Amino acid sequence: MFRVLSIDGGGIKGIFAVSFLSAIEAITGKRVADHFDLIAGTSTGGIIALGLGLGYTPAELLAFYRDEGKAIFPDEGTLSRAARWTRHLLRVAYSPRALEAALRNRFGSRRLGESARRLVIPAFDAVRGDVHVYKTAHHPRLKTDYRVEAWQVAMATASAPTYFPCYVTAEGSSLIDGGVWANNPAMVALTEAVAVLKVPLDSISMLSIGTTVAPVSVGRTRRTSGGRLLWASTAPALLLHGQSLAASNQTELILGRERFLRINPVVQPGRYGLDDVRAAEELVGVGQSVARIEGEQIEQRFLTTPAEAFVPSHHL
Repeated sequence: MFRVLSIDGGGIKGIFAVSFLSAIEAITGKRVADHFDLIAGTSTGGIIALGLGLGYTPAELLAFYRDEGKAIFPDEGTLSRAARWTRHLLRVAYSPRALEAALRNRFGSRRLGESARRLVIPAFDAVRGDVHVYKTAHHPRLKTDYRVEAWQVAMATASAPTYFPCYVTAEGSSLIDGGVWANNPAMVALTEAVAVLKVPLDSISMLSIGTTVAPVSVGRTRRTSGGRLLWASTAPALLLHGQSLAASNQTELILGRERFLRINPVVQPGRYGLDDVRAAEELVGVGQSVARIEGEQIEQRFLTTPAEAFVPSHHL
């Protein structure tokens, strides 16, 4: 069986994903990354995917989020969420310097091509208006991305509009968060496995991990007469939620429930923000709780035998 791990975007809520994976490793005594043939991740999920591919444990990645979260998303004191939203109408919320420094410190000069697992990391080219997917050299025609430094890939996939400015690559491309088109990269991963790697569809199983989900509901005023201003605060969450649902539902329909498992606990609306570092420890607890419930099933379905070694088509 060709096993795929897919990890959603979600800013600081990525703490849920790494806490969950760390707890799974503690419960099973097995390294999660060793059991997957392909790992896909968008935005914060892309950072996690890169870390797993480069040999970091989920526990080490959790420490990264705990140590660097407050620097990446500095606290704005007593400002309410509404006040922060108003303040950020005309400028990005955060400087990218702390994020870049944290990623450089974690990944150093290591490159995408050093990953021990096949990786697929979505971003988006804001100038060309086209998708940009970073990939390891898992096919002979993939000749360039594997040379890119991991921190640069992470900056590209995690530069969320309104939160950070776009990331300009050495080649001059202006890249933004892959979440604008694939916040849940499950279908991106499935397409890669089938269309690029030529894996038979009936030989694929996937574990898809979200970063918690809150029910999205549109109020009567917005539904009946809402203009741009009324929709402005709701539309981004609605679009992300819709894309994520579509990706999960389509992947499950194609693979079937016996070969697709989605982990994405439902939480109260507004419970966790993408930049709410104050929720970090609560998210850790949620990840651990869900792992205790799902651990046995995940071990049986995905962690029985290690994946075959990944041999890239091109080497550094």
